Amino acid sequence: MRIPLLKKTFIAALIIIITALHLGTSEHNMALHVIHRELYFLPILLSAFWFGLNAGFLVSLLVGFLYASYIIAFGGGGHAGMATVIPQVFVFILIGTVLGWLADRERSLQEKRLIDNNVIVLGRAAAAVAHEMKNILQALKSMFVKSGGFHAGEFDQDFQSELARLDKMVHILSSYAKEEEGRSFSYDVNRIIRDCIDQFEKAAVERGIIFAADLDPEGCPCWVDINEVRWVIENLISNAMEVSASGNTIRLTSKRGGEFCTVTVKDEGPGIRPEHLDKIFTPFFTTKPNGQGLTLAGCRKSLQDMGGDISVQSVLGEGAEFILQMPREHRGKPLAEDTARAVYRGHAQSRLTRE
Repeated sequence: MRIPLLKKTFIAALIIIITALHLGTSEHNMALHVIHRELYFLPILLSAFWFGLNAGFLVSLLVGFLYASYIIAFGGGGHAGMATVIPQVFVFILIGTVLGWLADRERSLQEKRLIDNNVIVLGRAAAAVAHEMKNILQALKSMFVKSGGFHAGEFDQDFQSELARLDKMVHILSSYAKEEEGRSFSYDVNRIIRDCIDQFEKAAVERGIIFAADLDPEGCPCWVDINEVRWVIENLISNAMEVSASGNTIRLTSKRGGEFCTVTVKDEGPGIRPEHLDKIFTPFFTTKPNGQGLTLAGCRKSLQDMGGDISVQSVLGEGAEFILQMPREHRGKPLAEDTARAVYRGHAQSRLTRE
């Protein structure tokens, strides 16, 4: 917090000092005025590099105003009047804007590189953890079956429930570290949606939750991994049911258009806080007391590996809407534009294709 303040103070001090020198120099001393004009680039450059486009533009605008004010107030002299002022102010603003945009762009690229590096590390860690957890899970299931259970009805159910939770976590972790080829088929996503609704219908009726489906009447054939899409939609419906009260509606829609089929899952729950929207798909971010913060991140990874994506819209108090995009056609393009995933797998990015 102190460093940005020191930088802002330094820029302000530079502007004040250069302006004082400029105003204190005789209008007939052209050489010094030229030096002061060039010195004005220092605060412009620093503000653009340190704080980006907005700061670069505002500081260049301020510098241009201070420079032009002197010329207008004291006449043309050796400055050739307004013919010098207008181009010079334009150059100030151009330099501040362009360099600020470049600085913002570089910061954005750095953040993306950092995210890619984090994905690589997460993938490697997930591969190791998922492998160990899978072995432990299989061993526990085997021991439970061979022993005939604990012979305590309620305890047996609790144990199987915890095994199911562990199995779900292994699946989520595995989505970051799959070694098999991407499996893609042309399949009507509407069928997957209907199957998922049927799967949750009984539990929804018991809780008084209503399912509403508005599916594209022409169908939504997409080139996707059927099991992965089903897993994604099941998780979104499960999350929607967790936040829905009796009488609430969970609405699922599908619509084909362009190169994608768009599927939405919308609930009438409490919604998502604005400050959480940008983090909702970040691995390990969760607002649930016992959540792992991996389900939604895993959903995004699965869809991105098929050439699709997922986003969310929400108004606090009015529910949340998850929007899924899935590729409709195969063109031999990579299913994943995520080079980081390909790197930690040790495969060329072109390995995952739609045909």
